[in-house]
Amino acid sequence: MQNRGFQWQLTRFLGLFVPFAGLSGIAAIVFARLYWGYFFQPPRVPSQVREFEKIESITPVSSLETANGRSVFQVDPAILCDRSYQEPLGNSGYCGSSKCNSEYCDPTRGLVELFDRGTLTSIEPQMSLAKLAKLYDSIESTNALYSPESEVYEEQAKVLQGIAIEATAKNGREFVLVSLTGGQFSNDRYPYYDFLFLRQSDNSLQLVDTNKFVYEIAGLEGILEWHTMWSVFLVVGSILTVVFVGILDLASRSSQARKPLS
Repeated sequence: MQNRGFQWQLTRFLGLFVPFAGLSGIAAIVFARLYWGYFFQPPRVPSQVREFEKIESITPVSSLETANGRSVFQVDPAILCDRSYQEPLGNSGYCGSSKCNSEYCDPTRGLVELFDRGTLTSIEPQMSLAKLAKLYDSIESTNALYSPESEVYEEQAKVLQGIAIEATAKNGREFVLVSLTGGQFSNDRYPYYDFLFLRQSDNSLQLVDTNKFVYEIAGLEGILEWHTMWSVFLVVGSILTVVFVGILDLASRSSQARKPLS
């Protein structure tokens, strides 16, 4: 009898817990996509970067608001090798890091990708000022930038800094990869962007691919990642399921005890 009772409890537990585990896992993954901008982990730089054969320019950039309120990019060498975890990329003269998670994503990861592929070997020229003057407008026109949550964050949300790379692919097409971090657009939330443009014959830029997602600087970043949330759901769900099955078992035993003997 005891063995049959245990089998009943186990069957009930699995019948309730397994669907809950599956649904809570899906819920955690969907939440991560909505909250962070990706499902499991941040996406890598656009795959077309692997086609880059020759680097034409590498330019560290940061945004600057002009007197008329328009934002433009300026060359900003100060952001090169400005993080303690960035490492020198061989003898190229650049530093980089592949760090990219819910705490921070480094805009030099495109440089790391090119260095690992043997494309980045030395200091390259910088983008011409004429092209650089139009770059912020090209990015803004994609409508991919995160909107500030409120007026409090409007000025911070306009601030962008990162790396712009001009390169030629094997087929002769000219690409511009712009990897950027942005200012705070919501409480403790900061954006990361990859914009991959194809340069047209008239020097205009056509958007080919983009990544956009969020990281947080709050001290509790990992709690809201899908695997952590799912683990919490599983622990809570298992406890609640055990309690519920126990209640069902007691109710069943109580019902059987009240049955009249025939």
